[in-house]
Amino acid sequence: MTKRFRLSFVNAAEDVPRVIRAYGRACGGEFALVLRPTESAGVLVHVSKRGAVQWTPRDGRDAPAFPEEATTSEDAVAAVKEAQKRPGRQGPITLRGQWSGYLHCDGNVPVVELRRKLATYAVLTIASRPEEGVWAWKVERLERWFGGPGQDTGEAPSLLLAVEAGLASAMGLLGQVCGQRDSRRRGAYDTGWAEKYPVKPAKEGRDPTQRLKPRRRRARKKTASKAGKTSVGPASKDETTTAKGASPKAASSKAAARSKRATSEVSTTSTRRAPTKRATEDSPSRTSTKRTSRASRKGRARPASSTKPTTHRTSAKTKTLDDAAADKALLDAFKDAVSSALSEVP
Repeated sequence: MTKRFRLSFVNAAEDVPRVIRAYGRACGGEFALVLRPTESAGVLVHVSKRGAVQWTPRDGRDAPAFPEEATTSEDAVAAVKEAQKRPGRQGPITLRGQWSGYLHCDGNVPVVELRRKLATYAVLTIASRPEEGVWAWKVERLERWFGGPGQDTGEAPSLLLAVEAGLASAMGLLGQVCGQRDSRRRGAYDTGWAEKYPVKPAKEGRDPTQRLKPRRRRARKKTASKAGKTSVGPASKDETTTAKGASPKAASSKAAARSKRATSEVSTTSTRRAPTKRATEDSPSRTSTKRTSRASRKGRARPASSTKPTTHRTSAKTKTLDDAAADKALLDAFKDAVSSALSEVP
């Protein structure tokens, strides 16, 4: 079984790794690897009992091959340390997952393999081919309920170009099924999932159109015609009775009712006038008592015989005469009303 050695990355979350490192014992000795994909640079050294050799990229091709350039162990160590200096600025981080990989020796040939899981169903793999001096990339899309399996492969002379080409192909394969996954229900395509998680129908709300109802027509009220009938009815009856001729008893009862109304009116007016007379007669005495009390308080006594009470009494007498004349006029009017009522009796 081929022994594999894990790769170490400087910020493995970046879209393109800046520095890749590895160390192990394989291929009959001890080796160390440093790759800088963004610069297409790096170094691979191998130290054994026979001596030390190293490899460096040429013509922009950075796929590691077995070292052939002779060197010393001291220079090999210094070259590895120098390749790791100044890693550069951090690159963009837009993809999910992180880079991982291994270095193993296949038939005395070192092979570097990188892998990144872009989604739960898509993986990008990049491996070096030392004999050809290229990087081979492969995108695999696994079968899921929203899409079948898919695959795409390619080659690139440098690791940077291989990463870019592999990511572009992965976006195309993922885009073919992302719409199905994001817009469809799994239960409609996956029977096992549908049995475990059945689709529940949505709740129906109230029907708002039930609030629309036909309007009831209201009957028009014939107020004018009814009012005319009611006003004309009783009057016409009285007129017909008078035209035909009323009985003497009915006429006498009407005359008696009229005389009672007149008598009640005269009595009410007389009762209303009576308190007025009393009030006018008592008013001078009240005013005199008020003034006497005021004079006693101030210490100014006034004679009992003053002209003002006399004036009030005179005015009271005048008012009494006027009231008598008014009562006489009312009595005369009452007599006239009674005589007119009696004259109507046949």
